[in-house]
Formats: sequence, structure tokens, C-alpha cells
Amino acid sequence: TTATALSWMAALLARHPEWQERAALEAAALGRDPRTLEDLKKLPVLAAIFQETVRLYPPIWTLSREATQSVELGGQSVQKGDHLVICLATLMRDPRSFDRPDEFLPQRWLPEAGGLMQNGPFLAFSTGPRGCIGKDFSQYESLAVLAVLLRRFRFQPVGNTSLQMEPSFSLRPRGGVRLRAEARAS
Repeated sequence: TTATALSWMAALLARHPEWQERAALEAAALGRDPRTLEDLKKLPVLAAIFQETVRLYPPIWTLSREATQSVELGGQSVQKGDHLVICLATLMRDPRSFDRPDEFLPQRWLPEAGGLMQNGPFLAFSTGPRGCIGKDFSQYESLAVLAVLLRRFRFQPVGNTSLQMEPSFSLRPRGGVRLRAEARAS
């Protein structure tokens, strides 16, 4: 799932060079490759890019849950014991919760914009007692890998620039991601 998130991130950054350059400058400002959690905490732009990427393309794109009580949900009656399937790839693109929901807008996650949404439909890693135990590791690993890559390379799309989802166990880019990596000047 982390590799899938990295694929989406690289593809989005290749299509949004302004964000790629901003993230590359942030990574370069560390003066070295990130080695510690403190280093990773100095990468808010990369963290925002990660959050926005998994909002648009959550690697785990559906959740199933069993209702623990009877409720009405969206005008539908849900009985205790009913099984629900939640499509995160749709939920996190709901225009009632996200302005311009289909657009790549990492700025919505930056600290000056209020930072991470704590109580909203951002469920890329689920929440509560069944939340992903690897959430922090996945984010930190993605930030570290991307920081290293962006310090060394500039990504450009190759061929068809449209990104299409291929739902499988994880939500993958249909046909993979084709990019050209150009070495950055040292």
C-alpha cells in the first residue's frame, strides 16, 4: 500500500511541477536525506502532498463494518448486525466536505490552512479501534523516500497523462505510472 501511495504521489507531482519544486526545495533545505522523525516533521509540504494523494487515491479504497446499533443513515434504515461497505474513494471526494474535491490541492493540508482534518471524512487509514496501525509508518516511509528522490530527480510524465483508477485489493494506477526521471543539478 505504501508503494501504491508513492506511485500516485510521483504521478501527481509530475503533473503538478509547482508542487514538485516546492517539495524538492523543502527536502533540499534539510541539507541531507531525512534520517530521523524530527527531520520528517520539517517536511510539511511533503506531508500535505501525502495527505492529498491518499485522499484522492486511497490505497485501501473500501472498508466494511458491521452496525453495532440500528440507525438511519442517509435516509436509509440500517439495522444492528447489518454489514456496510464504505467506498473511501468516493467518500473523500464528496463536495459537501471538500472544496473542488476532484482536484489535487495539497494546500488544504498545510498548517496555515488548518492542517490535518481531525473530524471529517478523511478516512484513508480508517479510524477508531479498527484504524490502520501502520498509518504513521506509511506516512513517514513515504515522506522519507519521496524526499530522497526529489533531492536527486525531477519527474515528468511520459505518454498519456490521464490517471485512471484500477480497483483491486488496493487502488492502483491503471497501466502503472510512466515517468521520466531527470537528474537535478547538485
